[in-house]
Amino acid sequence: MRRKKESGKQVKSGSIHPAYRPYLYAVIWTGLLIVAVSIFMLLHSDIGPQWLILAFITILTSSYSIRIPGINSKISIADTLFFTNLLLFGIPAGVITAALDGFAGSIRSQTRNRRIQYILFNSATMALSAFIAGTIFFKLSPTGLLSKEFNTGIIDLLIPLGVLAFAHYMMNSGNVAIIVALEKRKNIFHIWKDNFLWTSITYLAGVAAASFIAITVGDVTPQVLGVAVPVLLAVYFTYKTYLKKVEEVRSMAYFDSLTGLPNRTFFKEQLEDALAVSQDKNQKLALMFLDVDHFKRINDTYGHGVGDLLLRKVASRLTASVRGRNSERPQESKNQNIVIGRFGGDEFTIFVNAIERNEDALRIARRFLQALSAPYSLDGHQVNAAATIGISIYPLDGTDADTLLRNADAALYHAKEYGRNNCHLYSQSISEKAAEKLSIENQLRKALELNELEIQYQPRIRIDNREISGLEALIRWKHPNKGLLSAYEFIEIAEESGLIIPIGEWVIRTVCSHVATWARNGLDVVPVAINLSPLQFRQANLSEMIARIISETSLDPALIELELTESAIMENEQRIVGSISELRSLGVKISVDDFGVGYSSLSRLKRFRLDALKIDKSFVTDCARNADDRSIISAIIAMAKSLGFNVVAEGVETEEQLSILNEMGCNEIQGFYFFKAFTFDEISGILSGSDGSLSARLEDGRAQLRLISSKTPTAMSG
Repeated sequence: MRRKKESGKQVKSGSIHPAYRPYLYAVIWTGLLIVAVSIFMLLHSDIGPQWLILAFITILTSSYSIRIPGINSKISIADTLFFTNLLLFGIPAGVITAALDGFAGSIRSQTRNRRIQYILFNSATMALSAFIAGTIFFKLSPTGLLSKEFNTGIIDLLIPLGVLAFAHYMMNSGNVAIIVALEKRKNIFHIWKDNFLWTSITYLAGVAAASFIAITVGDVTPQVLGVAVPVLLAVYFTYKTYLKKVEEVRSMAYFDSLTGLPNRTFFKEQLEDALAVSQDKNQKLALMFLDVDHFKRINDTYGHGVGDLLLRKVASRLTASVRGRNSERPQESKNQNIVIGRFGGDEFTIFVNAIERNEDALRIARRFLQALSAPYSLDGHQVNAAATIGISIYPLDGTDADTLLRNADAALYHAKEYGRNNCHLYSQSISEKAAEKLSIENQLRKALELNELEIQYQPRIRIDNREISGLEALIRWKHPNKGLLSAYEFIEIAEESGLIIPIGEWVIRTVCSHVATWARNGLDVVPVAINLSPLQFRQANLSEMIARIISETSLDPALIELELTESAIMENEQRIVGSISELRSLGVKISVDDFGVGYSSLSRLKRFRLDALKIDKSFVTDCARNADDRSIISAIIAMAKSLGFNVVAEGVETEEQLSILNEMGCNEIQGFYFFKAFTFDEISGILSGSDGSLSARLEDGRAQLRLISSKTPTAMSG
């Protein structure tokens, strides 16, 4: 899978921005200097110990807040007391209180960063913010709230208080945002917006409450109440509205709206933090990439509404599985954290920290698979769905989030190759295989430009008269190093990468051009079948593109037969019927390739107005020895004929297979029993009759066709 890299990658200490440490220590030393000066000023002032009592109370209450009744809102007690100390006793008291508040908050923090420089930085930042904000406030309001000469209007009071809150907030949150951005090389504005924007209202509420306390301590007058009460009411309603909006924005930014799980951005942030903890504690961490099997088929069959319901059910079962494990293994779960996120589409990501062995990750993954394997009841439909999981382990398979995600994704696709509904650990061989696939993809992109692709044709033979009834166009790659490659060796990569779209159009154009050339030269032209991949068939402009090519080549559309895979017609039935009708309106024929390996029924196929069914060669290969395969072939032929479909058997390689198919009434066969594929020049010679007539009836088809092949030395190469 190809994924766009996101910003915000966890960066190791060696990759920290060069300005990080100079800025960190500049703030620390400036803040400590301000604290020292403030202590000196307080010791040489006539202010009593009241400020120290208030500062001590601030430390004790730094983790508490006052909830506003009726709504999910609160005012920080510590902010209120800090602002009160500053307003009552001046800048030095405010600086010391702020520094102690920052120190206490850092010690109490549950995050991983308790190193001394972070504690000092937080204390220094609070002190610096208090000093600058207090200086600005007392410049704007020189008399102070406790002054007996206090006689200001509403505007004169509100502006200094507002500036006090804003300046302290901007200095404090701005400094922290800058240091985090420098450490992780993230955008400073995004750090500030995502983590500190909401605190502006907390500071505003705190300064409003502090002003009311300070004024009350000083002198309560009707004028004072006339100023303070409107301010508090304005803060109340502003905070109420803003907090609700912030919660909505945060939910949209960090959580998936469909499942309620952390979205890609939030999950990755949590993963980066968990990796840092794992690094500090020298622990393993398992990252799982989970994909819902055949989700697109379910989505297309039952509709997007049912698909959304399934994703919600999957998220619910994953979450319930974690809760169940926590209750069953409380001791193990106590030290282990499992976080589930929705990465996008039908993909979920899970990380488990503090695992001891790789087998622990496999055991947890199998528990998830078991939880998801039970049938789902979705909007009246009983749906069976399962999942596949790829797992990467920190630090064995990567030390950063992007590498671990990429390797877990690679392990997921490796697991799918060995059958779905299972889990697989990443290994280096998987990475090498992925690198090889990427190399083939890049070379395949150039192959189209360098004209390295070619079309070969394999005849289809009628059993009753041994005449060629049609051809199938088969793509080949003339690889500069590996020689001639069959579609089997690169077509899957073309489909996964989306290259099948331009390659598919090239095939259609090339085949139409070849058939038109044969017709113009008067050859005995037969219909040519072209394979369409499911991705091509879903193209909105497919019929327009084919109509344009047919028109440009002046081709009789009846000479083109489009082969659809059985999986392609298993999607949304109404859409499939419309698409097939649209193609048939062009005059081309429609057939189903590799029939019998999917889940479609012949009764459903009658709605699609098909011309032919091609029985998958897996049934033909063992039909001489396997009675079940013979029964399946017989049933397909009987039912297909009852619906008026022509029946073609693929992969016929022996006389015995041919005899069985003939007895069952199969119309046509295709396979190496008669021919491998021919190049354009070779099949042109055969159709022209220069290498022997294939339009005449043959008494001994196989012998005669082999005789013709012997006259064309390169006919059997392919």
